[in-house]
Amino acid sequence: MGTDSVAPGRRERNHRVTGLAGTGKTALAAVAARQIQREGRFLDGIAVVLCQGLADPAEVLQIMLSRFDPYRREPEATELLQMQGMVQATLRGKHALVVLDNLEPDLPVAAVVAPPRAAVLTLLLTAHQMFPSEAVPVEAGRTLDLLTQEEALDLCAVTLGRSSPDALAQRSTLRLSRSCASWANILWQSSSPGPCCKRPARSRSTRPRDSQAGRRPRVARRR
Repeated sequence: MGTDSVAPGRRERNHRVTGLAGTGKTALAAVAARQIQREGRFLDGIAVVLCQGLADPAEVLQIMLSRFDPYRREPEATELLQMQGMVQATLRGKHALVVLDNLEPDLPVAAVVAPPRAAVLTLLLTAHQMFPSEAVPVEAGRTLDLLTQEEALDLCAVTLGRSSPDALAQRSTLRLSRSCASWANILWQSSSPGPCCKRPARSRSTRPRDSQAGRRPRVARRR
């Protein structure tokens, strides 16, 4: 999904990025938003709403409106119908992008998406789960999968400024392997080991005894 698909004037204004936790949905949305901001595509701004832990659509719409207020003030209205009307009246005609990040499964997405869609705003949604087709069309999004080993090596090479994984120096590969091993050791130590993971007790018979020759001779006291 390129940034050209998230631009004002396009027929489809709702876009979604879904996938498992840790696949980079929020990072992808952040990179796209920064690039779009640098290109100056949305003259009325880009609003980001962090939706994790939010299950009330009226609350999400309140936060959305506060992003367009110079003093970040949330509306006093709390009813869903009131909030939907305010979003349409306040944001209609604005060339703005609204990013709804990490939408919860219990949140009625259609009730949140409908008002900004009626106001002709562009939306970018991220979540673990798929959305109903009436909220976001299936073809208007992308699902992020876990990287394969080859893709992970390519990403590592690009991050380190190399043209390909073959250009990685042996020292860098060794350092990366040691880092992974170090993290694995930390995770293992932080977990609570079971009885089979405990270090065996040291037997008394294996303890080194003090040498008689190394001891200092005792001197008898005179009475």
